[in-house]
Amino acid sequence: MKTKNHIIWRVLPVILLSACAADPIGPGLQALQGRSIQTAIEYLGYPDNQQEIVGDTVYSWVDEGIYTDTYPITGTDYGRFEVDGRRGTYENRRQTYISEVNSYRCTIRAVTTEQDIIKHTEAKSVGQGCYRYRGAFRRIIEDFGIPQTQLSAEETDLVEKPMGTR
Repeated sequence: MKTKNHIIWRVLPVILLSACAADPIGPGLQALQGRSIQTAIEYLGYPDNQQEIVGDTVYSWVDEGIYTDTYPITGTDYGRFEVDGRRGTYENRRQTYISEVNSYRCTIRAVTTEQDIIKHTEAKSVGQGCYRYRGAFRRIIEDFGIPQTQLSAEETDLVEKPMGTR
């Protein structure tokens, strides 16, 4: 018999995935599973790397780079002064700029069977690195839909009912 803890860990990814629905990368990767690697190539372009690992073929798409963001910093000084018995106030505005160097990296992998069918996908991103691929994953979702995770009847019952009503 499945424990409630086991069921929660199976249901939690479904809830988290639906909370991140605005980002098409996760659902897009899921939609590619079970399809030909040629489908992924049609949407993502030719992979940057292909290697054989323990009988599987692993295709990788990599995008990385460095960019500089420049931000204005505005400051104002206020004060009072007295010169030769005359009093007054002053306001001094100044603006400087700070530059920040950032990097990004995205690695998307698709593992295929001997028949070139995708059996596993993953994406790793640093600094919004997979931004370049978001349009492709949106098109994948438009064409194939968002995959639904298969839950048992007991797990579906847990998702549909509030916790206090079991």
